[in-house]
Amino acid sequence: MSETSPPPEVLEDDAFYVGYLPLPREHRRFVFVIIPALLWTLVAIGFVIVWPRRSAGDGVWETGKPIERTGLLVATPYPMLLGFDDASEFQSGAESGSADAAIGSARVTLLTEMGKRGALARATPHDGRIVTVTGYRLHRDGREILELVPDEDAITPAADQRGAEALARAAGRALSPPSDEAGRVTTRRGEILDSKCYLGAMKPGDGKQHKACAMLCIRGGIPPLLFGSPVAGSPGHALVLDVDGGRIDDGMISLAGEPVMLTGSVGRVGDLDVFFVSGRVRDPG
Repeated sequence: MSETSPPPEVLEDDAFYVGYLPLPREHRRFVFVIIPALLWTLVAIGFVIVWPRRSAGDGVWETGKPIERTGLLVATPYPMLLGFDDASEFQSGAESGSADAAIGSARVTLLTEMGKRGALARATPHDGRIVTVTGYRLHRDGREILELVPDEDAITPAADQRGAEALARAAGRALSPPSDEAGRVTTRRGEILDSKCYLGAMKPGDGKQHKACAMLCIRGGIPPLLFGSPVAGSPGHALVLDVDGGRIDDGMISLAGEPVMLTGSVGRVGDLDVFFVSGRVRDPG
């Protein structure tokens, strides 16, 4: 005849965990008090770290499907497309003698290649022609840039080249320093940016943390933008050129990603300001 041992006595203060018995008091305190407190502390620390940081911006890079834009291609100083909703109307305006007005109402689409390279090599053979370009759109605050697809037909000349020469001459005038420069010299505060990263390729695409990338991109030929404002005025974008309307030099590129004060004259091509820089300094704030 066998004898059965009595079950062990369970003590309330016994911290030994047994799966089929109630959770010991010491374990309940750890699970229901200490762990939630630690999690909420981590949430609070994350909030304190993130809250003071500025927004990375709302730039968008539409990598899913390339789009097409049609207009006048301008290769220098930085490749861009001057487009219009109705290309036929755009060209007709040029033919009727109002090329300057047509260029003044154009929508500017900056152009770039994949990586940190500008599109000058592929744009140059089509300079001054009406073309259709295919690329991936990056945009922010109403400004856009197209990253050309790698295909050979990324830039396709249009069959209808009516008005192209007149439009090209008008675009050249718009991208030249204003003749009345002495009366239009102004100072703008802001930051020199590489347009591709700022408009959506990187987040953040500005500031000191992005300085090295911005310098590489601009040296690679990606159009530089100034985002800033007159000493008294609203901020906006402007294509940055040197005082003669050429590409900016390495001294100015080295100021990318930092607050700067630029002095120069302001022109306009299509819907984009152009800032012809004659003087620059780091902005002490």
